[in-house]
Amino acid sequence: MIVIVAWTSIATVNGLTTLVSPHPQINGDFGSSVAVGDRVVVVGAPSETVSGKNYAGRAYVFALTGALIITLVSPHSQYNGNFGVSVAVGDRVVVVGARGETVGGKIGAGRAYVFSLTGDLTHTLVSPNSQNDGNFGSSVAVGDSVVVVGAPGETVSGNIGAGRAYVFALTGALTRTLVTPSPQTYGEFGWSVAVGDGAVAVGAYGEAVYETGGRSCLCLLPDWTPHHNAGQPQLPTRWAFWLVGGCGRWRRGGWSLR
Repeated sequence: MIVIVAWTSIATVNGLTTLVSPHPQINGDFGSSVAVGDRVVVVGAPSETVSGKNYAGRAYVFALTGALIITLVSPHSQYNGNFGVSVAVGDRVVVVGARGETVGGKIGAGRAYVFSLTGDLTHTLVSPNSQNDGNFGSSVAVGDSVVVVGAPGETVSGNIGAGRAYVFALTGALTRTLVTPSPQTYGEFGWSVAVGDGAVAVGAYGEAVYETGGRSCLCLLPDWTPHHNAGQPQLPTRWAFWLVGGCGRWRRGGWSLR
């Protein structure tokens, strides 16, 4: 169940709207993922049975009034596909992850789908490094011009489950592949992703931290060039960066920042 709280200001609550799945099922997991835009709320139900396929999953688009607008299902609906495990909404698109789907014979490689707000499929995204249990689509985020998709199960440099994240243009074209500067087995880089104005953040909750103060960060300038500074860095006003995690100091290339 999902509850929408609508307000015109922090002090003025206009009402509550409760959402439930139009296809309520035992262990359907409606509400596992949610996203809200200017006019809509998107809710994932990744364990719902679709056409006899257990855990194929759905995603639902509701108006802020609670009225159902669209029911989304995977064009490749399959057992354990987990369509709806992650959702994101932008001004023009809805993005839905299906981390468990089989791609090219690779079980659990995963996909992400980009839909228009009217429910039309515009792009199907897959990992350029598609592999068994790569779980591409575990996390998704959408900005003004990009879609970010996490694949936390992918093997990187021999490290199982080190993970990657991918940045796509809204056209579906791959623009960047992001990896942690310190790949670790089951580091799960890409477990969470977020995108803002000129910045991408990627979480790696499974990475071990060997230095007091937190995880490493790799910061990239707007042209995505890795930045290393031997002294205290003078941070530019607009950084495109991705964050490995933690809240301590950054330590790259001989400098640290608290």
